[in-house]
Parts: sequence; C-alpha cells; structure tokens
Amino acid sequence: MKTVDNKKAYFSLAAGIFAFLNLFIWYLSIPMAMLAIVLGIFALRDRNVQKKDFGIAGIVVGSVMLCATIGLHIVALSLFQKDQSDWIKNYLASPSAVTAAPTPEFPTKQDTDITGKI
Repeated sequence: MKTVDNKKAYFSLAAGIFAFLNLFIWYLSIPMAMLAIVLGIFALRDRNVQKKDFGIAGIVVGSVMLCATIGLHIVALSLFQKDQSDWIKNYLASPSAVTAAPTPEFPTKQDTDITGKI
C-alpha cells in the first residue's frame, strides 16, 4: 500500500500561519483560521497519508488565531468606541467606525485674566 503526503495538512498549517500574520486584519484572519481548522480536520480523516501532525498543528494554530482575532477586536472596539451601548452595531456597519478619543482643549490666551490664571 502506497502512502502519499498529506497536502491538506500542509495547507492547513499554511492557512493558520497566514491567519497569524494577518491578526489585526479581521476580514483576512477569521476566514483563514476557519479554513485552517476545516482543512486540518479533513487531513486527519484521510487514510494512508503521512504528516498528520501538520494537520493537528493547523487545527491548533487556526483555533488559537480564531479566538485571538475575535477577542482582540472585541477588546479594541470596547476600548475605543465613544458610545459603549451600540459599539457592535457601529462596527458591523463600518469597520472604520472605530475612532480615537477626542483631544483635550487647552485654555487660550482669551480665557486667562491679567494675572495669567484661568
């Protein structure tokens, strides 16, 4: 019986690494992590193939990257959103809706009296 290399396992690990490299870009990282998990599962189900450990590594890296990407973006959105009540609605409407906090206003020369106090 001839054994063949497991290409699905290689692609699973490659997709997991690609998800890691694009951790901060959610629309690339999440699908690649899911692809790594699915390809890893298919790689483990194949018979007469070598390198199943690459499939296991792809499942592990894909799972970690899926959780890390979702967790990172939830934390980032909750920290940088002005209105805390509907941050998910704003995020789903536009990924660029995350804005930084407003800059503080410093007193101008007109705001001070003769002594230099505000």
